[in-house]
Amino acid sequence: MPELANLGFDYNRMVFSVADGEVAPEVWDVMLYLGLASTNPTLQQEFYQAVVQGDDAKKARIHQQNMSQTFYNLLAHVSEVLEEIADCQEVMDQGGMGLAHKNLPTIRRHNEFVRQVFIKVQRNLQQM
Repeated sequence: MPELANLGFDYNRMVFSVADGEVAPEVWDVMLYLGLASTNPTLQQEFYQAVVQGDDAKKARIHQQNMSQTFYNLLAHVSEVLEEIADCQEVMDQGGMGLAHKNLPTIRRHNEFVRQVFIKVQRNLQQM
């Protein structure tokens, strides 16, 4: 979807802060855009045009009007990722990935790092 790239969907920009779990603006934009696809395609296109035309006031208004749905979608995504990490950990603990695999310690450290960041994001969202 070229629209997503114009909204900032780039793996280098679709991030959460490691330090405090802050959500990057591009994440909010993409979550809103994707959420509007199923609820209000007309508003989705208005939002897209506001972004590409640099109409920050209109973009902010649409964000404000749809914040609860965007928030819910992002929180659901974060929760799903945390569940996937827990499932992966369970498989590793049961030996499903081969406990002797040389990369297993690195995979565990990576998953724990990601889990900690997503927990920070989840806490921030739950406090909003």
